[in-house]
Formats: sequence, structure tokens, C-alpha cells
Amino acid sequence: MDWITIYARLAADRNDPLAWPAIAARVRAWAGAYLRTEAWHTIEDVVADTCSCVAVSFERARGGETFAGFVYGCYLNERRRTLARVRGPTAATLDLDDPRLVVHADRLLPVEDQATVWHALADLSIDGSTRPPETRRNQSKKESRPR
Repeated sequence: MDWITIYARLAADRNDPLAWPAIAARVRAWAGAYLRTEAWHTIEDVVADTCSCVAVSFERARGGETFAGFVYGCYLNERRRTLARVRGPTAATLDLDDPRLVVHADRLLPVEDQATVWHALADLSIDGSTRPPETRRNQSKKESRPR
């Protein structure tokens, strides 16, 4: 069954017993290809959520010719939501030696405040990687010396 036929069947009967499995099969193929490293139930969640999105927002579909794109847009939204829920938030890292960081002279902390910040960061660090740049450079020189 092609997308135009699926759209026509759903426009005539929102509970069409052939149209929904056809949509689910296509979405499952998309999700299976992209989410192949995820658990099977994650893929099924994306399929179910996409079908739900299509059902709820069917009135916004513009016709049979564009229905595939409409369903694909619903799939992309649900995939993004599901992956965010499954994978959780990602931790942001910041390389303080990155030359692309802009330093504003009017916002610089006094030297003693900067030292306090660096000491607090070092206390939080497991491997000491958040030490001030000078300390890291000195430490790496010490570590690289032959004994």
C-alpha cells in the first residue's frame, strides 16, 4: 500500500485496520535502521509514539502526496524525544585552554578569586584534570621526565 492510499484510507476512516499496520511497518523500518544499537522496546516505543502523533495531528496533514513527509516528521520528533529520555542528558565539557574562549577583561576575577575557583574545581576533579593551566603544564612536564 502506498502513502497516498494510506492517507486516503485514514481520511475516510481513522480506525482503518490496514492503514495503521502499514504506517507502523514503515516507521519500524526507519527506526530499525537508525536505532539498531538500541533495545527492541525502544524501537517499538518510537513506532507507537509516531503512530500516536500521526493520529492526534492527522488534521494537519496536507494530503496524500506529502503524507510520507508528514509521518516522517512525526517519526523524527518522537525519535529525538525517545533518545533524550533513554540516553539521558549529556554532560558538557569545557576545555579551559581552548583559545576560542573569549576573555572579557572587564569580567576577570581578582587573582585570589580565580585561585579559589581553581581549588574548588580541583577538589571536584577525580583525576586532577581541572587544575589551573599552569599547574597542568608543570605537572605534565614532571610526569614526562625520565626517572
